[in-house]
Amino acid sequence: MTRTSNQELGLNWEKDVHDFFEKLGFEVAGGPNFKPGGMQVDCVAGSNNALFIIECKTKHDYEESSKLTGQIRNFRVKCTKIAEAFREGYNGGKYKKYGYFIPLIATKDVIWTEGDERTLRIRIEDALPARNFTKDALDYYYKIADDVSEEISRVTLLADYGADRVPPNQQNVEVPAFLTVVNGLKVYSFIVAPQKIIPRVGVARRESSFHSKLTFQRIVDGARCQAIMDYIESKDKVFPKGMVIPGNLILATDADSSVEFKETKNHENHSSPNFKQGILRLPDKYGAMWVVDGQHRLYAYAKSPISNLTRGAKGDLVLVTLLDGFTREQQSRIFVDINDLQKSVDLSYLIDIEGETNESSEMGIISNTIKKLDQLTLDGEHGLENVFFGNIKIPSRGIGRKKYSMKGTYQAIKRFKLIKKKTISANHENNPYAKFGVKDNPQHIAEGIAVFFSAAKKILGDDIKGSQYNLTNLLLRSRKDGVIDVLLGVYERILAARASLKSLTPDEIQDYLKPVAEKLKAIDTEAEFEAFFSTAGHGPRNDTIRRICVVIRDSGKKNFEFPDLDQEINEIANRSCELENRLRELLNIQMVDAFGHDWCKGKNTQAFPGTIFNLAYASAKEDIARNRSFTDHGRLYTKLDFGQVRDLILRHWQGVFEEIMVHGHSRFRDKQQFQEAMKHLIEYRKARGHGNLNEKEKDILRQPEQQAQARIFLTIFDRILADTEESQISFDDQMQIEGE
Repeated sequence: MTRTSNQELGLNWEKDVHDFFEKLGFEVAGGPNFKPGGMQVDCVAGSNNALFIIECKTKHDYEESSKLTGQIRNFRVKCTKIAEAFREGYNGGKYKKYGYFIPLIATKDVIWTEGDERTLRIRIEDALPARNFTKDALDYYYKIADDVSEEISRVTLLADYGADRVPPNQQNVEVPAFLTVVNGLKVYSFIVAPQKIIPRVGVARRESSFHSKLTFQRIVDGARCQAIMDYIESKDKVFPKGMVIPGNLILATDADSSVEFKETKNHENHSSPNFKQGILRLPDKYGAMWVVDGQHRLYAYAKSPISNLTRGAKGDLVLVTLLDGFTREQQSRIFVDINDLQKSVDLSYLIDIEGETNESSEMGIISNTIKKLDQLTLDGEHGLENVFFGNIKIPSRGIGRKKYSMKGTYQAIKRFKLIKKKTISANHENNPYAKFGVKDNPQHIAEGIAVFFSAAKKILGDDIKGSQYNLTNLLLRSRKDGVIDVLLGVYERILAARASLKSLTPDEIQDYLKPVAEKLKAIDTEAEFEAFFSTAGHGPRNDTIRRICVVIRDSGKKNFEFPDLDQEINEIANRSCELENRLRELLNIQMVDAFGHDWCKGKNTQAFPGTIFNLAYASAKEDIARNRSFTDHGRLYTKLDFGQVRDLILRHWQGVFEEIMVHGHSRFRDKQQFQEAMKHLIEYRKARGHGNLNEKEKDILRQPEQQAQARIFLTIFDRILADTEESQISFDDQMQIEGE
């Protein structure tokens, strides 16, 4: 392998810079023979009224740090002469159209000191002020181009690097507006086509701190913009296709604002001296307004070119609050307050609303099932009583005290797939209540659940009243949502075990639950009860469901043979489940070390490819609904399944995970053995997921040699994780330490 010379490294960097500006749509020239005023220029990049004059340097050009400061001075003076040559008509007058010249020193692997930064800006006679453009900056604008559009990346760069006026066809934008003066601060409110303001805004992103330290926004997320664009383009939303997104953008101008406001006199219906209406003329300068809140709503519209206002003419609109003359410190404080103090909407409200606005979605069907369940009356003559009647906390049905939460009931119905034709444990279509279509399924599914709980209450409650652990008492406990979750899990197993697609009868349900009643009746102490019927989280609830299923199976129900009830399989499956959680934490710790805390926020596709990110994001939908900062706080990795954890480890094997998994005593021989171990244990992990395996898979997992191999792999993982966990702390502990 031949070593690349310093000269080749420099030429490669020049080419990278040329290619970058060309990709973003700049008019690009430069090179050895490009000599305006007799001075060679590596690259020029022009757009609209601004022309960047670019000198490309690598660390090999500055062997001594003192050279950088001197070369900055020389470059600035040189650029003044180059600009003059352009004005005088160099190259046939091609560059006369540019009125604003910005010198850039594009550096790669060069360490800039504060003195160097000052030299870019200090007053030097006959010298233009300059800016630095680093490899980090190049990567940053490429990211915006990839996630949003090349046009937005170009406009962002022009705003960030001090370009002057927007193009003539985008100037002189005037909008009707209201002005409110609050404690001497001006706040404007108006509605405008987003394409008209995009060229005028900048975003003070933390990731762009290479050109400004006063930054507070996050990097734009292309997937989030696309989701908003999908909303805009959807025909079944409240607003017609291509119209408004509810919710204000918050923009701000700095103290040297050039906003112009002309008051109109046709507002006789108000009397406040602090309120005026008139015409607001937006500044014509790139980046004259900063986005404080709402960048994704704004840039979603950028999926359509901003230079073409056709969409705006058709009705694209954004609601804007403009804070005029606010310092960057005030803007960042507002950003923090908005994102820290606003409270996420409770999931029950979202479930409630979805049933009315989108009845065909999964959440909509479950919502309407719960609403039917809350209203359903059963045949009292046959001793049937709906325990849920009027007892579910549904927001749209008042604020009275109710026993059961809509959210908890929703989560249980969803996780056991009780609205599907094939429930979670079944190998075939087994649900007699989910075959009637979107409109009628909620009624039938609710009836099935209500009849089951009615029969369960009789045999597990009324018939064993003498036991303090009867169902009636359990439903009075603080963890009653957990009790409902467990019983719905048992209900789902009964549906999966039956060969019939007929509705369950009360007698059939009681026949299944009779041995469970005997078990509860025999329990004397709280410790005994907790050992059998724990509801303190999904893991303990799943264990409780399995214990109840074992009682039912051992009573003679031969069709109740699920693979996760096999003690040998279940022991390995439980350890595999625990391993999955530990590997998630290991994955996050190592990825943070390699890529930083932003690795799983959707901003680094190299670290977290879009295919896996999208799957994790879909799994986290409810967590995000409850906490809109879930992704921004770096929690998405907790939604990765065993296979996705494996895929990410393999993707970053070399340089991140190989050292941990292979190098050292009693570890894996190589990458291939690691892959074999993960494949083997994932099969056992599937058994933990309610036994959704076919008979062939069950037989394989029962084989002694398969179980022995699984235990060997688990032991290797235990050793690896024990070594790493001794020297590392969890993500939550890291965040707590950093917060302190």
